Amino acid sequence: MKIVGWNCRGLGNGPAVQGLLDVGRTEDPDIIFLSETKLTYKELERFKWKLGLCNMVARSSERRSRGIDLLCRRGVSVNLRSYGRRHIDVDVTEDDGTMWRLTGMYGESEAEQKVETWRTIRLLGQQHEAGRPWMCFGDFNEILVDGEKIGGGRRPQACMDRFREALVHAGLCDIGYTGDRFTWRNHNRELHSYICERLDRVTANVDWCAKFPGFSMVHERPRHSDHRPLVINTVGDIVRGGGGGDRGFRFEAWWLQEEGCAEVIQDTWEEGQAEGCSVEQTMRKVAARMRRWHKEEIGELTGRLKRAQTELERCMCAPVSEAKIREEGRLRGVVNDLEEKKEHQS
Repeated sequence: MKIVGWNCRGLGNGPAVQGLLDVGRTEDPDIIFLSETKLTYKELERFKWKLGLCNMVARSSERRSRGIDLLCRRGVSVNLRSYGRRHIDVDVTEDDGTMWRLTGMYGESEAEQKVETWRTIRLLGQQHEAGRPWMCFGDFNEILVDGEKIGGGRRPQACMDRFREALVHAGLCDIGYTGDRFTWRNHNRELHSYICERLDRVTANVDWCAKFPGFSMVHERPRHSDHRPLVINTVGDIVRGGGGGDRGFRFEAWWLQEEGCAEVIQDTWEEGQAEGCSVEQTMRKVAARMRRWHKEEIGELTGRLKRAQTELERCMCAPVSEAKIREEGRLRGVVNDLEEKKEHQS
């Protein structure tokens, strides 16, 4: 099962909607939890059909701020336990009948209100059934250690301690990640005011980690939002690269999202096998055909956009410096321009 958690920073404009739809196309999640939607329940309903996730639990925004939403694919068995301003709590039943708990969290951002987030976590922990696997994830709006923040004022130790104590009280611990260590940036172009933090995370109890020992958790590309999506796969990475093939050819996973790509690969593979080619020869034929397909079908604009997104991701993960911040700002402008051109082209 694939689950996505994302602070989308509002869904009331075109780039935000396109960002969400891109996450849906790229990740194809079974469950997605959104925070800071800034929309009412009625406004959120249209995203059920756009994303193909027809079951929804949502808390409307408050004067166009906050707002949370949990959407599930048809066939995913989810039962609501509770929901409120800061959380949506459900039980998920697997095909084999086993049940586990999933909680999406959106922590308070104001310092004086953070105690309410910790109180919510503690209360949810008190309501937990012993032995049941539990995953709790989202934008907690807090860090656990100093190394999860660069720039700005130092976070008081007492704030981090209260967060850690709430997790311990609930029997939860951070499950780790792959990708960039920061999930949020303020995108300031001056070094003295540039801030990165790991505000979003996935936590779980030992029963959940034992149930899904092969899980993976990735900090994905941020799209329009200043937060990165959290992408959890309970069975780990199911697609892995193999050896051999054309060393000068690199297959991009996002190509499979384009219409006709899968058919081109299958037809070329079957053609090679019918001609009596070896596996290596057939893979070379596929590589050559995909090069032509990419040039003819994907086009220059999409290729430029993907390259710019890759360069931006690489830049964001680099050590912080004045040169890095300037380059990040430049690349973000390039990506935004290309995304707008592509939207107008479609």
